[in-house]
Amino acid sequence: MNCETFQNNLDGLGRPRYRGFQKWLMYSHRRRCAACQALWETDREVEALLRQLPVLDCPEAVTARLSLITETAPVDRRKMIWSTARGRQWAFVSGAVAAAALIVITVFEIAPQQKLPEPASYSAEELHQAREQALWALGTAGKRINRAEKTAVEQVFINQLPKTMRQSLKQSLSMIKGG
Repeated sequence: MNCETFQNNLDGLGRPRYRGFQKWLMYSHRRRCAACQALWETDREVEALLRQLPVLDCPEAVTARLSLITETAPVDRRKMIWSTARGRQWAFVSGAVAAAALIVITVFEIAPQQKLPEPASYSAEELHQAREQALWALGTAGKRINRAEKTAVEQVFINQLPKTMRQSLKQSLSMIKGG
């Protein structure tokens, strides 16, 4: 660190603006440089003198003028809310609560007012016909699945597997014979 950087990083009250490693760099530079050490000590003395000054009350005219300015200044509350992490968190939580309230109102107030259709009633004959149709559809699907399984087994075990085994046996025999 050089003297210019050290002087730029003082806040005018003898305190560094940085923490951690930057603060350590400023401390080590101050120990090596007499000019920066003197500047730091001067700033510390000024800070001590400023702390000794009495706190004065603000004159009435200034207080009235400041309150007039703050009362008439437009305030954008949306910017105030989103300017801090706590404000963003509050805005998110309030939005979630509003959404939950909307869902609760919809479910408990609007939904019960809608009439559900009456349950259908079927005669015994209609139920018997539906049962017969379902049994026929399941039987047909089962037959087709059985045929597909039989065809797949024939293709793999009867047609392909013997050919593959013959070819591998031929290659193995030729390797065993040394050819």
